[in-house]
Amino acid sequence: MEELITLDTIIVANKKVVTADMDGETVMLNVATGKYHSLGKTGSIIWELLQRQITVEQLIGELQNKYQVARQQCEAETLAFLDAMNKEGILEIG
Repeated sequence: MEELITLDTIIVANKKVVTADMDGETVMLNVATGKYHSLGKTGSIIWELLQRQITVEQLIGELQNKYQVARQQCEAETLAFLDAMNKEGILEIG
């Protein structure tokens, strides 16, 4: 069962996921599942930020510094994205 991701959750990219940059977008292979994933530009920025341990709150702050987006929208979309990544085994929680 996946852990619930909250603003206080510390997350980091799963180091077992193989990635490549293709024209500014990250393409990844989850070796454990054999599934490929393609991240858009914002997803690629999130992936870059996840190369070090970071709380979801810090991640949202970094995204708000980079983009002009309302806090509520940024939080909702980021949590949904992280939840989907977690279900695919792409994140490490801890």
